[in-house]
Amino acid sequence: MRHARPAPDPLSRAPKKPLRELIHRWCEREELKPLSVLLPAWVGNFGLTDDWERLRAAVNDAYVSCRNAIPPDEQALLLQARTALDRMLDRRR
Repeated sequence: MRHARPAPDPLSRAPKKPLRELIHRWCEREELKPLSVLLPAWVGNFGLTDDWERLRAAVNDAYVSCRNAIPPDEQALLLQARTALDRMLDRRR
């Protein structure tokens, strides 16, 4: 017997794209500080609202604590992800 997979939440795609790009860039450059802030919440996200809230907090922490160490285009990607997470979380409440 096969179990049906739940359909992916289209709202959850919006923050994933900029975050994947950032993780890729930071891994290439070995930017350990922003990775250490973001990855625990990224890897621990199982799609529950609490997980998305932890990810949103991690994105904000990465922006605040690493803002001077990352280029402006990556700061913009963090803000884009944070905005998408805010919208997604507002709709889930």
